[in-house]
Parts: sequence; structure tokens; C-alpha cells
Amino acid sequence: RNEDELLFCKELSDPSCTQSQVAQGIQNWCSAAVIERSPQSCVNFIGGNTGRWGILYCESIAGNRPLDMTKNEWVNQCRAELTTSTLSTLVDRYGRGVIGDTTALTCGSAKDYKPRKSGKDECVPGIAIETQNNKGEWEEEMFIPFTLPPCGGLLELTAKENYSMFTRPWRATTCEIDQAKCAPTLVCLPSYGYDITFAYSHEDSL
Repeated sequence: RNEDELLFCKELSDPSCTQSQVAQGIQNWCSAAVIERSPQSCVNFIGGNTGRWGILYCESIAGNRPLDMTKNEWVNQCRAELTTSTLSTLVDRYGRGVIGDTTALTCGSAKDYKPRKSGKDECVPGIAIETQNNKGEWEEEMFIPFTLPPCGGLLELTAKENYSMFTRPWRATTCEIDQAKCAPTLVCLPSYGYDITFAYSHEDSL
């Protein structure tokens, strides 16, 4: 319905959105949404259907899910909770699902951070931890999404689980986003910034 479209546009794109600006609002949201779709694919999927916009919104805030919940479980639960009357509550709690506006309510540990799979997560902003192999090439050891920061700002690694981190050069990089698939606004946009302080312990293998 038109009033539902307008509400979604006001909550997720621009509070001053008018009915004639809904289509542009969808494009604006899709260009910055933290989802595994290109902006055009996002726009095409929504197609003026607020139910589909709700699906993508739930996906965009999935980084806030508990660590024991899968992404699909989160999306299903979010969709069941999401109505025009609860949308503003979800936005207040989790943000609009766009880069720079998501609110991380959960945090992670070493077991939660894995290398990104090819074809997935290219549009998720975060920090890539890479190690250098014998050929001098950099390989991703783990990826830390901005929406799932380490608990207490501390990431504890062990040589048993992350051997290459203790035996090879390593680095941390941001802006690891697929330029061909992601929104222009996501590609090499200003970073939140991060500081890394590390310490090694022979006893604890920190």
C-alpha cells in the first residue's frame, strides 16, 4: 500500500520523504544497505513491495543477531516481528541497516571470525586480517564485520587455532569491498578508523 511504502521510506531512507520520492528513497537505501546484493538487484527485488523491503531490511541488520542464531533464523524472526507499527521500534534498536548507521548489539570472539567466502559478503564493511604466504601473497585469515566487533575490544588468538598469525607477517586492512558488485557509496568510503595494539604471551599464546 502507498502509506506503507511512504512509512518505510521515511524510516529507512529520509524522514522528509514524500509519496513521489518513494522510488528514489528505495534507490538511496539500496545504495548503502549492508546486504549481499548489488544496489540494482536490491531495487529490483523490492519493486515497490514493502514486504520485500522488509526482508532486505531484516537481512541488513542481521549482524545484531545472537551468536547462536543463524542469519536465516534471525531474518525469519525479524520478519515475524516487523509490521508498520513496529518498524520505527526496530530502527531505533538496530539502525536503518545502512553503512555507518547500524548499531551492533552483539560482539564476537575468535571463533566467530572466518575468512569471507568467494561470492559472499563482498558488500559487508569491516576489517580483514591477512597473513602473507611463502609467495609473498596476502591471504585472508579472518574477517571482522563492523556490525560484530570483538567483545570488549579484545580479540584473543591462540597459536593452535591461528598458527599462521604467529609464524607469518600479518596486516589489517579496511575497504575490502567488491567494487563491481557493491554500491558506489560503499566502495572505499571513509572508514570508521581503528587502532590495533597487540601483545604476545608465551604462556597464554595471546
